[in-house]
Amino acid sequence: MNSKIENVVSICGFLLISMALSFLFAGCKAGSGSQLKENYIDNGKNEPYAAETPLTDMDFSIYTSQYYSDIISPLVDPDYNKRVTLPCDVEYYQSPGDATPVLTLPKGSDVYVLPRDAANFPTIGYGLQCWPDYQKGWRYGQPFFVTGDFTRSMISQKYDKYYYVRTEQIASVAREFYNNNRKSLQNLTAPEFQKEMVLEIDQTLYDNGAFCSPDLVDLAG
Repeated sequence: MNSKIENVVSICGFLLISMALSFLFAGCKAGSGSQLKENYIDNGKNEPYAAETPLTDMDFSIYTSQYYSDIISPLVDPDYNKRVTLPCDVEYYQSPGDATPVLTLPKGSDVYVLPRDAANFPTIGYGLQCWPDYQKGWRYGQPFFVTGDFTRSMISQKYDKYYYVRTEQIASVAREFYNNNRKSLQNLTAPEFQKEMVLEIDQTLYDNGAFCSPDLVDLAG
């Protein structure tokens, strides 16, 4: 009986996420990249992205405290946190211009898209939900935890090991996640889910006049 209830809650959780993301990205779907750039209105606060602060020096709490305090909890409900087997190598770099990654998660590795044991895990900046770079095709965030590596004690640690990662690699993981949970995400196509999961932060920054990211413009078409 308990397992049935957990499955129902899990499905409901995914549906709530997908509906919320669809709402967040309505503007992105409705307009082309050129329209997004033309319609973008800076909020005038001279926040870190507007000042072109290097991501390695960025205080992201300025954004998380403003834009995510009300939605972090439901997004990381442990009932629907899932693992995924990486469909490709995911490579993390100190800088986008580096020739050699400092960390590679090999294709076939099992990772946590959302760590299951941590209801309060900060998903903004982790895994699929990395911060946009000023350069198209790059994200900045914390690498996925390989299954078995994650323990509840990690919640008390500071998540300060951020790296650059290619957007296309993160998008491939998002698609694999979608394929594993297709029945729970029937109201979204795979490309829609990829765009909306990977670019959630970009869209939030755009909507609040904080940053018009190159990835958001590029993937809007």
